[in-house]
Amino acid sequence: YHIQFQGNGLPPEAKFDSDTINVGQIPLETVAQYEVILRNTGKVEVNYEIRQFHKSGLKFDFSPSKATIPVDGSIRISIKFYAIKVGQFTEQFLFAFRGSIDFHPNFTIYGKVVGPEYSISPELINFGDLSYGFLYTKTFEIENKSDIAFDYKLHFLQDSTFSPREFTIIPSEGTLSKFSKQTVTLEF
Repeated sequence: YHIQFQGNGLPPEAKFDSDTINVGQIPLETVAQYEVILRNTGKVEVNYEIRQFHKSGLKFDFSPSKATIPVDGSIRISIKFYAIKVGQFTEQFLFAFRGSIDFHPNFTIYGKVVGPEYSISPELINFGDLSYGFLYTKTFEIENKSDIAFDYKLHFLQDSTFSPREFTIIPSEGTLSKFSKQTVTLEF
């Protein structure tokens, strides 16, 4: 006997508990961790693999980056975000499903990586009227108002009104640890 079978294959289907994460403002050089759940909403198992689109140059790690989810099952996906570059970002990630041609859910992470916040006080240093041949000093303070340490290097922009040798900055460079201050002396 000759038997003929006919039917349609069921595609894999799954859905995230949330398809976006707003990380808000994250300090530079921070590693943040998030979690999403991918649920199998179809009638066949889902084999997924993440496809990343790095537009911003930031680093994301997904664990597991590929897996199989049984029918009626779910999987927790851990996302590590490495804030290595200052600026706003929106990153979209595609989850490719084996056996699915049309359906590939996207996942979006967005936010802003912020650098250190600092102030210089006073903002204007006025030596006033001076006599030639005498040493004059003024001080100012650089304050790191954030929990991000940063390096600084101070110098004068060249113009035709003075020689840079007329000024000395002490210290002219250094590192400000988080929430610290540095007093700088300017000699003329």
